[in-house]
Amino acid sequence: MKKISFSLFLFFLCLLCVNLPVWAEETKAEQNTFTLEVANNLINLQADKTSFKEILNALEKKTGIKVKIFDGVDDRKVTLNIKTLPVYAVHTLLEKMELQNFAVVYDNKIDSKAIYILSVGQNIRDIVKDDTNVILLPNQIDVHVAQLVAEEYLPKYYPEEWVYFHTLIFYDLYNQPAAYAFIFRKPDSEITTWQELGSSMKMARSERDKLTEQIRKLEKSVSISPEQLNKLSKLKRIIRIHNKSLYKWNSFATLITGTTEISSLELSHYKGLPPVFVKKVDMQRNLNNEYEDKNLKLEKIIFFDPFDIRYEVLMNFETTYLMDSGTNKLEKISTIKGRIDQAKLRDIRRRNLMKPKEREWYDQGIQNRYRKNISKWEEFKEKL
Repeated sequence: MKKISFSLFLFFLCLLCVNLPVWAEETKAEQNTFTLEVANNLINLQADKTSFKEILNALEKKTGIKVKIFDGVDDRKVTLNIKTLPVYAVHTLLEKMELQNFAVVYDNKIDSKAIYILSVGQNIRDIVKDDTNVILLPNQIDVHVAQLVAEEYLPKYYPEEWVYFHTLIFYDLYNQPAAYAFIFRKPDSEITTWQELGSSMKMARSERDKLTEQIRKLEKSVSISPEQLNKLSKLKRIIRIHNKSLYKWNSFATLITGTTEISSLELSHYKGLPPVFVKKVDMQRNLNNEYEDKNLKLEKIIFFDPFDIRYEVLMNFETTYLMDSGTNKLEKISTIKGRIDQAKLRDIRRRNLMKPKEREWYDQGIQNRYRKNISKWEEFKEKL
């Protein structure tokens, strides 16, 4: 009997040894893996089915940002690939985690201070209402509320009757809406739909390109007669007229608004269509001609300020460059982010060098401006 029992023991032991590698692989597969690096105020994170609470705990240790996770918040596994994200933009990381309710509280230096992961139904404003030294990550303004602003503000600048036509959304470097561009038309405009506008602009470009080809042939001539010189001058003048006609200054107007409750309601306004939109076809053509072997494609519009608006350039399914709509020059996104980070650090250092009273006035000025904008936006929310 003992021999049989011992034989059975050996048999089961062999089965265990045979299946051990499989169990080991399964255990390894179930283990959460992630790497988190924070250097020069930049976050690099790779996570594969990892507890978001575990990631935030590690983030707290590496950045000094306090993390408060309230009772009732269930843990969940996340898969992330974050590269060179500035610490001050940590809210982008939380958005990619697809958390239901969170808030980032900032101090007056606009440097991340604390992360709150809230349970469903909690309101961050109730939690920090007694702390006058913090600034909450601003709420996004609904595009329909911003449209009310545009409809009210535009006639103040151009006292005519205007009909809403179309909205373009401009983004920041972290894929968040940075500005809304509202396009209006005159009631008697021949163009009444987005499709008709596209057809009209396509026709105008086609005529312009034909004239451009005629100019090119004339300029290549070995000798140009006075009649040809006169024709050349006329063609160039007609081309300038065609280029101007693309902007539709006589029948359209644009007003650009902010997108968050602390942003200014109106950022810019002008007659005609947004130049960044009008130039897109020619910009794409320039890309194709100069980098014909790279298959580059213009994507989202990136807004820094009313005088600096660019396009994302997609290359091999990745956005690596931005193209300036004014100069057509390409610049690496990493270079631009580095320049922005340095500017923010200079602002922080400048504030730190202020005398206590000056710093207090400076901080109060920012707070007052934010509160004023919040109040103005609230007025339009109530009208919706």
